[in-house]
Amino acid sequence: MESLKNEGKSILALSPHPDDAELGAGGFILNELSKQGFVKIVYFYKEKVTSVIENSSKLNYSYEFFSNSQSRPVLNNHSVSQLDDIIYSKEQYDYILIPHYGDSHQDHKIVNELAIASSRKFTGTILQYEVSAYINNNKSYNPNIFFGMDNIQDKLDWCNSYWDVDNNILESTRALAILRSANTNYPYAESFELLRCTL
Repeated sequence: MESLKNEGKSILALSPHPDDAELGAGGFILNELSKQGFVKIVYFYKEKVTSVIENSSKLNYSYEFFSNSQSRPVLNNHSVSQLDDIIYSKEQYDYILIPHYGDSHQDHKIVNELAIASSRKFTGTILQYEVSAYINNNKSYNPNIFFGMDNIQDKLDWCNSYWDVDNNILESTRALAILRSANTNYPYAESFELLRCTL
Protein backbone atom coordinates (compact mmCIF):
# COMPACT_ATOMS: atom_id res chain seq x y z
CA MET A 1 0.00 0.00 0.00
CA GLU A 2 1.22 3.49 -0.80
CA SER A 3 0.29 6.91 0.54
CA LEU A 4 0.08 9.59 -2.11
CA LYS A 5 1.77 12.95 -1.57
CA ASN A 6 0.72 15.75 -3.88
CA GLU A 7 3.08 18.71 -4.32
CA GLY A 8 2.29 21.46 -6.78
CA LYS A 9 1.22 19.22 -9.64
CA SER A 10 -1.06 19.58 -12.64
CA ILE A 11 -4.29 17.57 -12.56
CA LEU A 12 -6.91 16.70 -15.14
CA ALA A 13 -10.00 15.22 -13.48
CA LEU A 14 -12.69 13.53 -15.58
CA SER A 15 -16.11 13.66 -13.96
CA PRO A 16 -19.15 11.97 -15.53
CA HIS A 17 -21.42 14.43 -13.71
CA PRO A 18 -20.74 17.55 -11.68
CA ASP A 19 -20.08 16.08 -8.18
CA ASP A 20 -18.42 12.75 -9.10
CA ALA A 21 -14.80 13.96 -9.13
CA GLU A 22 -15.55 16.08 -6.06
CA LEU A 23 -16.96 13.11 -4.14
CA GLY A 24 -14.24 10.73 -5.26
CA ALA A 25 -11.15 12.94 -5.27
CA GLY A 26 -12.17 16.29 -3.82
CA GLY A 27 -9.59 16.19 -1.03
CA PHE A 28 -6.77 15.44 -3.42
CA ILE A 29 -7.90 18.21 -5.77
CA LEU A 30 -8.32 20.78 -3.00
CA ASN A 31 -4.86 20.00 -1.69
CA GLU A 32 -3.45 20.66 -5.15
CA LEU A 33 -5.30 23.95 -5.39
CA SER A 34 -3.97 25.01 -1.97
CA LYS A 35 -0.45 24.60 -3.37
CA GLN A 36 -1.20 26.77 -6.40
CA GLY A 37 -1.25 23.77 -8.68
CA PHE A 38 -3.26 23.66 -11.89
CA VAL A 39 -6.55 21.74 -11.93
CA LYS A 40 -8.95 21.24 -14.80
CA ILE A 41 -12.18 19.27 -14.36
CA VAL A 42 -14.00 17.98 -17.41
CA TYR A 43 -17.69 17.30 -16.84
CA PHE A 44 -19.32 14.98 -19.35
CA TYR A 45 -22.89 16.11 -18.66
CA LYS A 46 -23.80 19.76 -18.98
CA GLU A 47 -25.85 20.16 -15.82
CA LYS A 48 -25.68 22.07 -12.52
CA VAL A 49 -23.98 24.78 -14.56
CA THR A 50 -24.49 27.60 -12.07
CA SER A 51 -22.88 25.59 -9.27
CA VAL A 52 -19.94 24.62 -11.48
CA ILE A 53 -19.30 28.23 -12.46
CA GLU A 54 -19.52 29.43 -8.85
CA ASN A 55 -17.28 26.65 -7.54
CA SER A 56 -14.62 27.12 -10.20
CA SER A 57 -14.48 30.84 -9.47
CA LYS A 58 -14.38 30.37 -5.70
CA LEU A 59 -11.80 27.58 -5.70
CA ASN A 60 -9.80 28.76 -8.72
CA TYR A 61 -9.89 25.72 -10.97
CA SER A 62 -10.55 25.43 -14.68
CA TYR A 63 -13.48 23.45 -16.06
CA GLU A 64 -14.96 22.35 -19.35
CA PHE A 65 -18.18 20.63 -20.35
CA PHE A 66 -17.41 17.77 -22.71
CA SER A 67 -20.86 18.02 -24.27
CA ASN A 68 -23.30 20.87 -24.72
CA SER A 69 -26.21 18.64 -23.73
CA GLN A 70 -27.26 16.18 -21.03
CA SER A 71 -27.06 13.26 -23.44
CA ARG A 72 -25.09 10.23 -22.32
CA PRO A 73 -21.40 10.18 -23.35
CA VAL A 74 -20.58 7.59 -26.01
CA LEU A 75 -17.41 5.75 -26.89
CA ASN A 76 -16.62 6.47 -30.53
CA ASN A 77 -13.82 7.94 -32.62
CA HIS A 78 -15.20 11.46 -32.37
CA SER A 79 -15.35 11.35 -28.56
CA VAL A 80 -11.86 9.89 -28.30
CA SER A 81 -10.53 12.63 -30.59
CA GLN A 82 -12.33 15.27 -28.55
CA LEU A 83 -10.79 13.98 -25.32
CA ASP A 84 -7.39 13.76 -27.03
CA ASP A 85 -7.61 17.49 -27.69
CA ILE A 86 -8.24 18.13 -23.99
CA ILE A 87 -5.53 15.83 -22.65
CA TYR A 88 -2.79 16.99 -24.99
CA SER A 89 -3.74 20.66 -25.34
CA LYS A 90 -1.73 21.66 -22.27
CA GLU A 91 1.87 21.06 -21.31
CA GLN A 92 2.01 17.67 -19.63
CA TYR A 93 -0.51 16.89 -16.91
CA ASP A 94 1.01 15.05 -13.96
CA TYR A 95 -2.19 13.22 -13.05
CA ILE A 96 -5.39 12.18 -14.75
CA LEU A 97 -8.17 11.22 -12.33
CA ILE A 98 -10.94 9.00 -13.71
CA PRO A 99 -13.92 7.06 -12.33
CA HIS A 100 -13.37 3.36 -11.76
CA TYR A 101 -14.52 0.93 -14.44
CA GLY A 102 -16.24 -1.27 -11.86
CA ASP A 103 -18.74 1.43 -10.88
CA SER A 104 -22.29 0.27 -11.54
CA HIS A 105 -23.22 3.53 -13.29
CA GLN A 106 -22.91 3.20 -17.06
CA ASP A 107 -21.72 6.78 -17.48
CA HIS A 108 -18.74 6.04 -15.23
CA LYS A 109 -17.80 3.01 -17.30
CA ILE A 110 -17.97 4.98 -20.56
CA VAL A 111 -15.84 7.84 -19.21
CA ASN A 112 -13.32 5.27 -17.96
CA GLU A 113 -13.18 3.63 -21.40
CA LEU A 114 -12.82 7.00 -23.13
CA ALA A 115 -9.98 7.94 -20.78
CA ILE A 116 -8.12 4.70 -21.41
CA ALA A 117 -8.49 5.10 -25.18
CA SER A 118 -7.34 8.73 -25.17
CA SER A 119 -4.49 8.34 -22.69
CA ARG A 120 -2.57 5.81 -24.80
CA LYS A 121 0.30 8.32 -25.22
CA PHE A 122 -0.04 9.94 -21.79
CA THR A 123 3.17 9.75 -19.76
CA GLY A 124 1.94 10.79 -16.32
CA THR A 125 0.00 8.94 -13.62
CA ILE A 126 -3.60 7.79 -14.05
CA LEU A 127 -5.61 7.17 -10.90
CA GLN A 128 -9.11 5.71 -10.67
CA TYR A 129 -11.20 7.20 -7.88
CA GLU A 130 -14.10 5.70 -5.95
CA VAL A 131 -17.51 7.23 -5.24
CA SER A 132 -19.25 6.00 -2.10
CA ALA A 133 -22.59 5.38 -3.84
CA TYR A 134 -21.10 2.55 -5.92
CA ILE A 135 -18.64 0.82 -3.60
CA ASN A 136 -20.95 -1.98 -2.44
CA ASN A 137 -21.51 -3.19 -6.01
CA ASN A 138 -17.96 -2.66 -7.22
CA LYS A 139 -16.22 -5.98 -6.66
CA SER A 140 -13.20 -5.17 -8.83
CA TYR A 141 -11.96 -2.03 -7.08
CA ASN A 142 -8.51 -2.60 -5.59
CA PRO A 143 -7.29 0.51 -3.75
CA ASN A 144 -3.52 0.77 -3.60
CA ILE A 145 -2.93 4.53 -3.33
CA PHE A 146 -4.11 6.52 -0.30
CA PHE A 147 -4.23 10.28 0.14
CA GLY A 148 -4.56 11.38 3.77
CA MET A 149 -6.61 14.38 4.84
CA ASP A 150 -6.50 16.20 8.18
CA ASN A 151 -9.89 17.81 7.55
CA ILE A 152 -12.68 16.58 5.31
CA GLN A 153 -15.12 19.46 5.79
CA ASP A 154 -13.91 21.56 2.85
CA LYS A 155 -14.44 18.59 0.55
CA LEU A 156 -17.93 17.96 1.94
CA ASP A 157 -18.84 21.63 1.60
CA TRP A 158 -17.76 21.54 -2.04
CA CYS A 159 -19.85 18.44 -2.69
CA ASN A 160 -22.81 19.91 -0.83
CA SER A 161 -22.86 22.88 -3.22
CA TYR A 162 -24.68 20.61 -5.69
CA TRP A 163 -28.42 20.44 -5.09
CA ASP A 164 -28.68 16.66 -5.43
CA VAL A 165 -25.91 15.78 -2.96
CA ASP A 166 -27.94 15.11 0.19
CA ASN A 167 -26.96 14.29 3.76
CA ASN A 168 -26.95 10.55 3.08
CA ILE A 169 -24.34 10.99 0.35
CA LEU A 170 -22.27 13.30 2.53
CA GLU A 171 -22.34 10.89 5.47
CA SER A 172 -21.42 7.89 3.31
CA THR A 173 -18.54 9.91 1.86
CA ARG A 174 -17.36 10.80 5.36
CA ALA A 175 -17.66 7.17 6.49
CA LEU A 176 -15.67 5.97 3.48
CA ALA A 177 -12.96 8.53 4.26
CA ILE A 178 -12.74 7.21 7.82
CA LEU A 179 -12.49 3.64 6.52
CA ARG A 180 -9.71 4.51 4.07
CA SER A 181 -7.80 6.39 6.77
CA ALA A 182 -6.85 3.04 8.31
CA ASN A 183 -4.11 2.89 5.65
CA THR A 184 -2.68 6.28 6.66
CA ASN A 185 -1.77 8.33 9.71
CA TYR A 186 -4.62 10.75 9.00
CA PRO A 187 -8.17 10.89 10.38
CA TYR A 188 -9.58 10.82 6.82
CA ALA A 189 -8.33 9.57 3.47
CA GLU A 190 -9.27 9.02 -0.14
CA SER A 191 -8.25 5.89 -1.96
CA PHE A 192 -7.36 5.34 -5.59
CA GLU A 193 -6.53 2.41 -7.81
CA LEU A 194 -3.42 3.03 -9.87
CA LEU A 195 -4.13 2.43 -13.54
CA ARG A 196 -0.77 3.51 -14.93
CA CYS A 197 2.36 5.32 -13.84
CA THR A 198 5.13 6.20 -16.27
CA LEU A 199 8.44 6.97 -14.58
